[in-house]
Amino acid sequence: MAVRAYDCAGFMTPAVSPPLKVCCDRPSVEGVALVHANTTSSASVPYVTPFDELVVTFSKLTDECAGIRDTIAEFVASGSATAVAAWSQSNWTAGQRASWRIVPMSAFAYLTHGARYRVRLRAISHAGWAAEALSPEFIFDATGPDAGTIIEGGALGATTCYTHAVSTTISVGWQGFADVESGVSAVQVGLGSSPYALDVLPLQLVGGTSAGSVSLELQGTLAANLTSGARIFATVRTVNRAGLSTNASSSKGFLVLDEVAQPAICK
Repeated sequence: MAVRAYDCAGFMTPAVSPPLKVCCDRPSVEGVALVHANTTSSASVPYVTPFDELVVTFSKLTDECAGIRDTIAEFVASGSATAVAAWSQSNWTAGQRASWRIVPMSAFAYLTHGARYRVRLRAISHAGWAAEALSPEFIFDATGPDAGTIIEGGALGATTCYTHAVSTTISVGWQGFADVESGVSAVQVGLGSSPYALDVLPLQLVGGTSAGSVSLELQGTLAANLTSGARIFATVRTVNRAGLSTNASSSKGFLVLDEVAQPAICK
């Protein structure tokens, strides 16, 4: 660019700027992916929790003409163009062109449990041109499994008798505990003198499926401390692959009997 200045006598002085590049192309953004997004055993869509250190990566982020000025990452709901949450970074160096920093925990506060999202990565050049690319889908998992039903002694919905003189085991079943986002990974069962209490038998790992049953041993002081007419309640804790848990407890319980000299009616 040249500038000429004239004085009142008609004399002219020229000035020339340094060479300028004209940049008309958009930046290149490709291969956006997510690190630490976990794949479930029941679905091909990975899940992300509020506790994951989620990193955005990409295979290409360049602008050969003007260089990258700003990069903005956004959570967008699948099928929507509106950003749910966004964060940015400026002044990129050559060493930052292959991965990005951890997604800020504050961004997860804007996501809805069970919904599907993508990360949209937008690059803006110093010339003002912008380009964007989307990551694969992920499911946001922020809660434990859905609570199902506890089956005491194999009698669904009815109180079952537990008799000291006959048995040292209590049978507890469960069904309908499910987690569509990340799946059930562990099931723990314990016993207590009231719903959700664990003073008779602490929680112990008994499996990792949404339905099943287990026989719990009651021996020694655990069984000796039970009194006739009392009730024992089962608590089932299910944990999903995101590490989030849900507790459920029976409402009827087992009725404790000392002997079976007469037919027992449990109610």
